[in-house]
Amino acid sequence: MTGRVRWLDDLRLELDGLVFRLDVSRERPLEDVGAEIVLMKPRIDLVNAYIEALEPYSGGNVVELGIWGGGSTIFFERLMRPKKLIAIELDRDVPAVLEKHAAECGTIV
Repeated sequence: MTGRVRWLDDLRLELDGLVFRLDVSRERPLEDVGAEIVLMKPRIDLVNAYIEALEPYSGGNVVELGIWGGGSTIFFERLMRPKKLIAIELDRDVPAVLEKHAAECGTIV
């Protein structure tokens, strides 16, 4: 799993052809930001810790509570390739990037 993640610089990583950008701003990215998907994580070492911690659960079921901008949901889906992924958010507005990804994958939002 870790071999599929390639760090492009201190703030961007590539996974399965998607580019994720680390960002900790408090604004919820509801609009599609183009080629990069916002991943609300502050540092490379924390993302690497996520990758290492999640590796044993690859291929299982995933539940994410609080999706904020949807970047982590897409990251977990690509990283873990779960049988089923359920993401729950109290805010009714679905981030555009998550809607776009779900439409491309044929999943429900």
